Amino acid sequence: MSHTAAVAQDRPVSMRPRMTRNDRAVLGCLEDLARPMKAYELLECLREHGINAPMTVYRALARLTDRGLVRKIESLNAYYALPGEARGECAAFLICRHCEALSFRKVDAAAVSGLVGDLDISDAYIELTTDCLSEESVLLSGGCRKQ
Repeated sequence: MSHTAAVAQDRPVSMRPRMTRNDRAVLGCLEDLARPMKAYELLECLREHGINAPMTVYRALARLTDRGLVRKIESLNAYYALPGEARGECAAFLICRHCEALSFRKVDAAAVSGLVGDLDISDAYIELTTDCLSEESVLLSGGCRKQ
């Protein structure tokens, strides 16, 4: 979490910066589709909301990331709306190497502390590439949707 977001969380609710219309639209699109999305995929989804400029999407993503509502999945160069239980937690993201389906797992903070010793860790997440974990695709086809 960025310093700006941490400071904002310490403020009373009435003094916290509000989410803009664009922030709500971007977060809504990510939550509705429940999968990692690249910024230009989001732009296509958001055109019906009157959002036509890539910079508008990038600015909203930056604010949502600072607030801890969205995580950039670096290996996919895509953004993912964090489920409520994932916000502020040490997390592992399991990513299918074939179809890019994503699954979230909490990571024990003690395990992270064991890795880094006495260092002060403000945020920790791990991206792991694995075989498909998409329950829907496994149930429907018996395997990954791209194999």
